[in-house]
Amino acid sequence: MIKEVDIKTTELVLEILKEYDISNPKNIKQNILGYVNKIYIFEHNNQKYILRESSNQKTLEHLKFEIEVLKYLNKQNFHLTPNIYPNKHNKHITIFEDKFYTLQNLLPGETKACWNDLSNFNIEMLKTFFQASAEFTKKVKNFSSTLKNNELTLFDYINNHQELFYEYFNQIPNSIGKSYIENEKENIIKLLQETKEEMLNNEYQKLAKQIVHYDIHPGNVNFSDNNVTGLFDFDWVRFDNRYTDLAATIAQSCWEYGGQKTGIYNKKRIQLGLQHYRGAFGNSQHTLEKEHTFLVLSMHAYLFFQLIWTMDWYKENNQPGDELVVKTLVNTLTKNNFKDLFS
Repeated sequence: MIKEVDIKTTELVLEILKEYDISNPKNIKQNILGYVNKIYIFEHNNQKYILRESSNQKTLEHLKFEIEVLKYLNKQNFHLTPNIYPNKHNKHITIFEDKFYTLQNLLPGETKACWNDLSNFNIEMLKTFFQASAEFTKKVKNFSSTLKNNELTLFDYINNHQELFYEYFNQIPNSIGKSYIENEKENIIKLLQETKEEMLNNEYQKLAKQIVHYDIHPGNVNFSDNNVTGLFDFDWVRFDNRYTDLAATIAQSCWEYGGQKTGIYNKKRIQLGLQHYRGAFGNSQHTLEKEHTFLVLSMHAYLFFQLIWTMDWYKENNQPGDELVVKTLVNTLTKNNFKDLFS
């Protein structure tokens, strides 16, 4: 959703753009769909750009890591991710009033769906969405960095599931959403403990690590017609095994959101998505049976991560209607048979 900006915001954007020797930008607006960053869109010399203000939770080290990944993708001629432009000091991050800003091109196409609204996400879009996920995974396979990235892996979340669960659960005020979690917490903890045991039995933690986006969902891609033309929002980028991003791709594109079936997965959409992912990815290093095992474990772990994030968000946002997000994540972990979904 795009909105007009007020005079104070306009003055802020103009002040920061001086660092890029950009004067007289046109049509400054703000995209307010994001949960984390502030996104300002403007035109300059007949080109459209984004000025992104990173959230207060973002560290300078992680932002540098994120930019390094995007620069690597640009060198690899990956056409779906944005270019990051340096300022007049040849720095890719501009610090203004203790906040971090980056300048990038506006990717072609438009966002046509989101994790909580898949009404316009048709079958043809689903196919190219899974293909784009596979293409990204292949492009970043050989990325390496000297920068530190201490973000948790899926195995880390599962290995410490009980401590993490209660750390976030106990911070939620009494509410409808908390009651959903309360009613299912024993089932959730049991599933996570079983997942940990299966991960150890299958040596999941030893899977090769590479860059993963960690948040590939229909709201983080642009489409032109039914074709993916952009992949963005690298706030959660980190090292983990490749099944992490495949789980993320499935997790928020093949479910029901809202209504009595919220959080329930559509097996046909998953199977179709996997077919097009595998077609774009090529030969796997694992058998199909082993892939399915790793996918089931990755789905359990990724949805637990999403539940953790949701609990952290919900403690400050427990307004009427917000409990649907919580209910959906609880249902994903307690109302689906993932072994059947991938069989």
